[in-house]
Formats: sequence, structure tokens, C-alpha cells
Amino acid sequence: MSSTWPTVLDLGSLVPVAALWLWVFRSRTWGFWGRMAPATAVLGLVALGLRQGPGVLRPLHPWSLLWGAASAVVLWGVFWLGARILQAVLPHSGVHTASVYGLAAGSSGIGISALLLLVIGPSEELYWRGLVQWSLQAVAPLWVAVLAAALAYTAVHLVAKNPVLLLAALVGGLYWGTLFAVSGQLAPIIVSHALWDAMVLVWWPLPPATPTGGSVGRSPGPRAPLSA
Repeated sequence: MSSTWPTVLDLGSLVPVAALWLWVFRSRTWGFWGRMAPATAVLGLVALGLRQGPGVLRPLHPWSLLWGAASAVVLWGVFWLGARILQAVLPHSGVHTASVYGLAAGSSGIGISALLLLVIGPSEELYWRGLVQWSLQAVAPLWVAVLAAALAYTAVHLVAKNPVLLLAALVGGLYWGTLFAVSGQLAPIIVSHALWDAMVLVWWPLPPATPTGGSVGRSPGPRAPLSA
């Protein structure tokens, strides 16, 4: 079999994934987290199935976990500052930022954190960096692969119809893609993505979101939660 066929098969999975993301963001069945969790789990299983648990999944070392966690904190800081600047330059962008949190109103912060840390964040990285970017790196220059994977990751979020979410997906995709390209390790990137998801959605929401009680936040805005 030609060496290009595995790459064609890997990248061909983007078509059903795009359809899956359409269901996640536009359907009203099961609730958003009830759709997001199984959808991302499918992504992780596809990645593991096509690459048999990608070879980039190496044994974990404490330093890998530490720099993965540190990179999540750095990215949260970048997004916090970016949200402040965006709000100052484009005041109406706050509506889109707030709408990121609206769908989770009344949901359990603990439950959402568990899904983000154990299912959603890890599964997304297994697929987007461990399968898509890894496959692109086999047939394209490294930085072309990083950019192409980040653009694909951003494109599937178009169905959310939220410009702030698209910007978040692009920045996150480039950030984690670059870390993966430089390190050649997926485990720290999984840690980074999972922790960042929990930080930005549950623990320390971005301005102007204001969490209350045990929920992620409240907003009457459009159905566009941040899952990048």
C-alpha cells in the first residue's frame, strides 16, 4: 500500500468530524455537554484506532506534566489579556465572549471540569494533534502542517457562528500545534489543553463572564460555548 494512503484515510476523517461538530453546536438534543462529551470521545477513539495510540504517546515524565500545566497557565494569561484588549477595542465583542458561557448556566462546575479534564481535552488533542497534525507532518513541511491543522481545527467551529470562538480556536490550535511540533510529544499537550479548558470555562472565566454558584456562568447570548 502507498505510504500516502494512511494519510489520506486520516485526513478523510475530517469530513465526518465536521458533520459531528455541526450536530454538537446546532442540535438541541441532550444538552451541549451531553453532545460534546460523546462527540469528542469519538474523536479520541478514531485517533487511537487509526494510529493504534499514536507513537507520539510516550511514557509520562513529571517534567512533561509540569511544562504542560505551565503552558496552560501561560495560554490562560494570553486569553485573559486578549479578552481585555478585545473588549476595549471592540466593546460589542463582550456579547460573544459572554455567550461562550451561557449554555452552561446551571450546570455542575465539578461535572463539567471532570468532562473537560478526562474526556474532552484529551480526546481533542489525540485527534487534532495526534492524528491530523501528525499525518500532515508526514507529507508537508512542519510549519505548513501546524498551520493547516490549526485552520482545520478552526474551520469545524464555523458552525458555532461566534467570531470570538473562532479566534480562540485558531490561537489555541496554533499554540498547541507549535508545542507539539517543537516537542514531538503529545502527552504534555493533552495536559495543557485539558487544564486550559477547565481554567477558562470553569475555574477562572474570561472577562466579562461572571460565574455564579456552581455553574460556569450565565448569559442569554447565542449557543456558542468555548470548547477549543
